[in-house]
Amino acid sequence: MQSNKENVQDLISILVQSGLKHVVISPGSRNAPISYSFYHHPEVECYSIPDERVAGYFALGMSQFIKAPVAVVCTSGTAAYNYGPAVAEAFFQKTPLIVLTADRPEEWIAQGEGQSIFQNEIFGKHVRFFAQLKESSDKQARWFNQRKINEAWEACTLRTRGPVHLNIPLNEPLYDYADRIEQAPVKRTMDMQHALSESNWALIAKQISSTEKVMILITQNADLVNPEDLDKVAALNNVLVLTESTSNASSEHAITCIDRLLEGNSKEELSGFIPDLLITIGHNIISKKIKALLRSHPLKHWHVDESDRFLDTFQQLETTIPVNGKDFLAQMALRVETTINSKYHQFWMLREKAIQKKHSAVLASMPFSDMKAFELILAAIPEQTDLQMGNSSVVRYIQLYNSRRDLRYYGNRGTSGIDGCTSTAIGFALLNERVTSLISGDIAFFYDHNAFWHEHLPSNLKVIVVNNGGGGIFRIIPGPASSNALDACFETPHQRSAKSTAEDFGLPYFSAENEEELAEGLRALYASDGCSILEIFTPRLENDQVLHRYFAALKA
Repeated sequence: MQSNKENVQDLISILVQSGLKHVVISPGSRNAPISYSFYHHPEVECYSIPDERVAGYFALGMSQFIKAPVAVVCTSGTAAYNYGPAVAEAFFQKTPLIVLTADRPEEWIAQGEGQSIFQNEIFGKHVRFFAQLKESSDKQARWFNQRKINEAWEACTLRTRGPVHLNIPLNEPLYDYADRIEQAPVKRTMDMQHALSESNWALIAKQISSTEKVMILITQNADLVNPEDLDKVAALNNVLVLTESTSNASSEHAITCIDRLLEGNSKEELSGFIPDLLITIGHNIISKKIKALLRSHPLKHWHVDESDRFLDTFQQLETTIPVNGKDFLAQMALRVETTINSKYHQFWMLREKAIQKKHSAVLASMPFSDMKAFELILAAIPEQTDLQMGNSSVVRYIQLYNSRRDLRYYGNRGTSGIDGCTSTAIGFALLNERVTSLISGDIAFFYDHNAFWHEHLPSNLKVIVVNNGGGGIFRIIPGPASSNALDACFETPHQRSAKSTAEDFGLPYFSAENEEELAEGLRALYASDGCSILEIFTPRLENDQVLHRYFAALKA
C-alpha cells in the first residue's frame, strides 16, 4: 500500500532503488503519506522514534555504523527544527543522512495555518543539498522532482558525503492510497574520479623521503586505513605518526596519546618536535594542544582529502592531495624510501616510552577520581567492542590512554556537542552485532534522557555514566574556575542519578563509588542481559586537582 500522491511515489521509488534500507519515522499527520509508504515497502526497515531530536541522532548512529544513507521523516512545523543539531553534526562528521520534512502547501505558509513555519532551506549551510519538491502531477513537475531526488542521493553519497534535505509540501487529503504504483526511473550520474598521475605520486614520495622531519596527523574519518601500510610508514626514521582514537588507525610505531606527550615536555623541548612537513589525514582534531602548538610555528602543511580542499586548520596549508587516507598511505608505503639520516622518529618514540612509564607510575597511586575511573573502564571493556565516546571531558580523558587495537572508537566530533550522544550510540548499536559501549558524562546523559523513549533499544548496548555532579570539564579548562561564577554559569551542579532514568525505562542499573565497586559493577554490566546502565560517582571537587597533579607529574 502506497500513497496516491505522485511526488511521494517518486520519492520512495527512487530512494529505494538507489539503495535506501533504513528509515526513521517521527509520528505525525502531515508526513503520513511518506511514513506509511515507507512502512509498507518490503525493502525498507522503519523505526518509530517520537522525539525528533532523538530521531536525528538515532539515524546518525545507524548511518555512522553502516556508512550508507539513513532517512529521517517528520511532520511540518517545529518538528523539522528539532533535527537541526543532528544535521549539523552529520555535516561536519560527513555522515550521510536524508532529511525528509513534510510541509504545508507553499501558498499557505505565514497565512494563519497551524503547524507551519518557513521550512525552505531551514538547515542553511549545514546540508550538502536542498530542494523543495512540487506536488503537481504534470509532466514537468514530475521530471523536476525525479531530478532533484536523484541529485540529493548523489550529494549524500559521493565524495562530499553528508546530510541532504528534501522539503515536501503535501495537500490534504493525506490518507488516500494506491495499491499499485509505477516505478519511477532512476537517473544516475557517474562520480568523476580524480586519480593522481604517476608523476604526482613520485614527486610526493620524493619530498617525503628527503625531508628530515615529517609529521603525519591522523584524526576522525580515517578508519579505513590499512594497518600494514600504516605500520610501514610509521616506522620510517624521518616520520612521526600521531593518531587520535577517532581515527581508528593505531600502530605500535605511532603515538596515540598526543596530549600526554605534549604535557610531558617543556616548550623548549618541544621545539624539536615541530615538523618541517605536516601531513593531515581526517578532520576535527580533538587535541587543542597540538593545534595551538603547530599554529605557532612555521611549517609546510599538506592535507589529504577527497573533498575538503581548503581545510586550513593550521593556517599554513600549502596543498591538498585529493585522495582518501587509505590510498595515500598505501602509495607512501609502496614508494617512500628514506634518503637521509634522521633521528626524528627514534627520539620522539623514546620520549613517548619514558612518559608512558611516568603515566603508569602516577596511576598506580592515584586516588579514586574521573581519571582513575577511566583507567579501570578502558581496561575492562571486552575485546571486539565498539566504543561510543561522549563529548567534553569523556573524550579528552580517553585520549590520555593508549588506544586499544581490538576496539573501534566513535564519537560525535563533527560539532562536539553533548546533545545526542546516547541517541547516536543506540542507533549505532541497533545494526551492530558487536557489543557497543557508551561512556557518557552525567550532563550529556541527562540532556538526552529521551534517547530511551521508543521500542528499539538494542540488547548489545552497555551504557557507562561518569557522574561527577556537574559539568566537570569547566573545572579543568582555563577560565571558568577564576570567573567567580563557576557554579552559576558553567558547571551546573546537581544531585541527580541515572537510576531514575533506568527505572523510567525498565533497564538494569548498577552503581559504583570506589574502585572495588567499580570493578564489580563493570563485571555485572557486561554480564547482564539487554541494554544496561552503570553509573559511577566520582568526587566533584577533587577530579580537577587529581588531573592537574597528573600533568605536573608528567613534566617532573
